[in-house]
Amino acid sequence: MKGFKIAIVLWALVPLLTGMVDLLVGVSAWENVGVDLSLQGFNDSVLDSQVRFLGTVWISYGVLLLI
Repeated sequence: MKGFKIAIVLWALVPLLTGMVDLLVGVSAWENVGVDLSLQGFNDSVLDSQVRFLGTVWISYGVLLLI
């Protein structure tokens, strides 16, 4: 049972860390991982706000895994 708890905590770190990156950096973080967007796409405020919103949803999933 202890191994299962450790696996869940490690699994929860993935959405917590990647969600924090999305929340703090936004869509410009995608440029570092190779997403092919135009300069206009990286400067789009609607896309940036959507990424930041979904980052908070992803962080919430990580928190729920920890609970």
